[in-house]
Amino acid sequence: MSQKPEEKEKEKEVLPKNVIPTHYFLSITPDLVKHFRFFGRVEIDLLVKEDSDFITLNTVDLSLLKIQIRNGTEVLDIKIAD
Repeated sequence: MSQKPEEKEKEKEVLPKNVIPTHYFLSITPDLVKHFRFFGRVEIDLLVKEDSDFITLNTVDLSLLKIQIRNGTEVLDIKIAD
């Protein structure tokens, strides 16, 4: 049985309304010969409209190696949850 488009939209996990991405930078290096995978770097500029204890990143089928948050000159390394 096929789902209606609005039902599929409800299932997607999206950023909360208080966190708005304003700019993305992506760099991708493919390794299609040996391992058929890719490595990349993503930088996302966010506008956080209200204080928040967490930000959800949609990372289906991706393995994250490192997460950092930068606020001006301050850099915070984030523990990656399973």
